Amino acid sequence: MPAHGCAGSAGKRGDRSLPDKKSIWVQQPRADLNFGQHNPETEKTGQEGPLCVRSAARSPLREWPARSHRSLSPSPLQPLGPLASLSAVRFRSRPEPPPAPGTESEQRALKNLASRLAKLRVSLERLSTSSILARNLKTAAQVLSSSSIGLDFTRTATTLESTEEVNTTPTSFSPFGPSFSGTSTSLPTIGGTYDGAQGDDTLTFKAQDNFNNPDTKTARIQVYDGLGTLIDTLDFQNVAADTPLTLSNGLTLSLSTGSVVKNETFQVSVFATLGSSVDPDKPFNGTRNNDPNLESGLSVSAGSFEVNGITINVLDTDTINTLLSKITSSAAGVTATFDSGTETVLLTQKTLGSQSQVVLANDTSGFLASTKLNGATQILGKDPDDAELISTVSALSGISTGNFSINGVSISVDTSIDSLNDVIDRINSSAAGVTATFSESQDKLDIKSNSPSADLVLSNGSSGFFSGVNITPGTFKPKAGVDPSKARTFEAPDTVRRRLLEVGRELDALFQDKFKGISNEVVEDLRGQLRDSISAAFESILEDTERSTLRSGFGIAFSFSDTAQGIFDFDLRKFNRSVSEKFNQLTNFLFRDELYLQPGGLIPSLIGKLKDLEADIADTLGAASTGLVVDVMA
Repeated sequence: MPAHGCAGSAGKRGDRSLPDKKSIWVQQPRADLNFGQHNPETEKTGQEGPLCVRSAARSPLREWPARSHRSLSPSPLQPLGPLASLSAVRFRSRPEPPPAPGTESEQRALKNLASRLAKLRVSLERLSTSSILARNLKTAAQVLSSSSIGLDFTRTATTLESTEEVNTTPTSFSPFGPSFSGTSTSLPTIGGTYDGAQGDDTLTFKAQDNFNNPDTKTARIQVYDGLGTLIDTLDFQNVAADTPLTLSNGLTLSLSTGSVVKNETFQVSVFATLGSSVDPDKPFNGTRNNDPNLESGLSVSAGSFEVNGITINVLDTDTINTLLSKITSSAAGVTATFDSGTETVLLTQKTLGSQSQVVLANDTSGFLASTKLNGATQILGKDPDDAELISTVSALSGISTGNFSINGVSISVDTSIDSLNDVIDRINSSAAGVTATFSESQDKLDIKSNSPSADLVLSNGSSGFFSGVNITPGTFKPKAGVDPSKARTFEAPDTVRRRLLEVGRELDALFQDKFKGISNEVVEDLRGQLRDSISAAFESILEDTERSTLRSGFGIAFSFSDTAQGIFDFDLRKFNRSVSEKFNQLTNFLFRDELYLQPGGLIPSLIGKLKDLEADIADTLGAASTGLVVDVMA
């Protein structure tokens, strides 16, 4: 290692040992410069020893030999050599006046570099200043209900349901489409309404003649009860196919085209104690055993009806359930279901509360009548208590019709027509200069002044409004300041974004530009120290800060893989989202010591490093005119 280098400095970034140096003469040292500690060992021998004077960051711009405020013993002088570049500098006392300390262009180059560093530092300081103004803002006067008001926030939906069972017939029979026991091809169909005359029984239908339906000759069917007693004789002579004939008990029988063989039979079960049930999955035009069993006298055909103004088209082949699915999937905003337990149709508003309703109209299909929705009365949904009339909410019984005032502005309340939300809206639209909000989670009313410096004055007036919502009326003062950790945005976010971009451009320039008259080693050493400061700021959010690209997650990133293209990357969209959603983490990364009085923020770290680098250059330029020997790298 050279005689004037710092031991142990090689092998690490920023801890670079010095190459051979040549010397030039300079003037007597200034007594006010603090260059570092002196070496007691060299004091004994009367010779100077090397000492590294470092900045607070991890790597120095250059290495300095030891200096002391006391007079230093003269050391052997080296011959004057050419000043290749101002870089690593050592200082020795010299009793004789020196020649000039290098060329004027080299001096200008170093001053230009110092000016560039100072410009970047000022931009960083301006950014820091514009970003911490929120700490000095006042908190507007604000008052919150002292305890929960006791409101019920349950919401229910408006419903409309069939007025009764879709088929209310108290008796029933089965099957609807029996078959003859032999080779008859005519198909019988049972219909009508059983009057219960035979109680719960099984009826037998027996052909008394051979005939082809329809037929012009005698074509009789006799009906027997379960005891074999004849109860009816039906004659289909000259009766058109599928024309029903009525039994004495209210049932009907029709025969399709086809043959009927004498003595062949079929049976039908009748129930006086078991009511009829509709089948919601059978088509409206279904026959015999595919009949949906709507109430006698009611039917559904092709047509349409409206739900909340939305037209629902009906086909003959639809079923109750397919139509309900059409309603649910439409834009009517209603869920339609069939309850098999109650045999009713239920229409439920998808939006909770009393304002969203279910309105039916313009039925040309018979569906609404057949499902007993005609004339049904909707049951309005329940609103939370803050949306209900004040007079109907027991928790707001302390409020009377009258008025109250905020900041001298009178506001009326009528408990018979106003809800709490109505009153809140009236407050916010008044000239009182406040914002009122109600928090369901807290069950409290919050009133905050729109001015950070104005008092908030509340009076119950004749309504007792504030007492009714657990707020004690009176005068409330703004607070003197705000905890910056509770800040949610910058006071001037556009200014912060603009100054961040300015800082980025200047950092890019420092890594892109060539500095004529200054050695590449010095420039790269300076850039390395800036990179170290940037990396240090990422240590709180990244495990590996030695990677070539450092991404903060806040829209701010640095890439050192190709510095000729610049190092700063700014994602405006991600930055704006971070301001909205991760403000405290963002400010902690950027300005940690400014907002939280702790070290580690990117901006303060860079400012501190730049101050150190500027001081180093100032010392170098200053030493060149104050009587020291300056050694520079060849």
